[in-house]
Amino acid sequence: MPHVFDISLPFDVTEVQYGIGEYPPICKYAIPLAQTTVYKSELITGFEFARQYYGNKLISIYLFDCKSPQAFDLRIKQKMRPAYVLVVMLVGSFRYYDAVRLEVVQPTPGSVYMARIAGKQYRIQIPKKESRLLLITVHPSQLAVVGEDFEALTELLDGNPTNDYYISPHSRADDKFMRKLIKLITPKFTRRKDFNKHLQGHLSEIISCLKGLMKGKGQQNYDQQKFESIINFIDQKCVISIKPPTLQIIVDHACISDDKLELLFKAAIDITPQEYLQALKMEAIKDQIITTTKRIADIASEFDYSDTASLNKPFKKHFGHSPQYYRRIR
Repeated sequence: MPHVFDISLPFDVTEVQYGIGEYPPICKYAIPLAQTTVYKSELITGFEFARQYYGNKLISIYLFDCKSPQAFDLRIKQKMRPAYVLVVMLVGSFRYYDAVRLEVVQPTPGSVYMARIAGKQYRIQIPKKESRLLLITVHPSQLAVVGEDFEALTELLDGNPTNDYYISPHSRADDKFMRKLIKLITPKFTRRKDFNKHLQGHLSEIISCLKGLMKGKGQQNYDQQKFESIINFIDQKCVISIKPPTLQIIVDHACISDDKLELLFKAAIDITPQEYLQALKMEAIKDQIITTTKRIADIASEFDYSDTASLNKPFKKHFGHSPQYYRRIR
């Protein structure tokens, strides 16, 4: 089973290969007959990254499970060009740069979309804590059959597949979609022939459900799009400035109330806007400490702290170490 994607991590890891039918505890969903590899780091306590893979000539499945005490960049490069991919964010979130729309995008838990990616290397930022990402690559001949009268798939198959790429609008998976998706990837089969037949037989159901999600005009779909537009706005501001925007700037841009903003964040990522912005601020401060020669006191002032002492407490609460610690080990 040749891999569709190569992955690389930004630090040294040890690999543990599991036999067919064997799965580490981190894997909540067991893909039958999958090749499973677990990556661990001696440098980062608590880091664990698992990759399950199953594939045939028409369909391949990748399920990434990750637990990490810090954010990191995962680099993905497909071996075969192009790759037509169904992407589902099951747990957590990640960030990537959309070179067509010229913006940073952050799919959130429950996000689902289709993508056509060319033979390049793509970097996605995996946040700390827990995340679970599912990628299903599909041969274009299969998409042509199941994607009739579906505009998103028509656009997916258009264009030059070896040079440009396409990402469909994001939708929010509902319970029906998730049930069918888990049923697709976790049946109880012991023969490849049976599993392959199952995948081809049920793929059309998944695409049909995806059509419904992408054509939906309900409040949940609207809220998901609104939230992601806010996240994109925040990320763009962080690119322009070294620190995230204030809550007031965000609500003014989004034309919503403080209460609505909090509801959007709690529904999408289960934290408040204040917690999200504080995490971004801490990450930005850490980056300044590691990558610049500025005095820590000056960095604290740039991020609206009166002095180094007032920065120490929130910084240590977030990272477990003081700013001085990261300056010493950079």
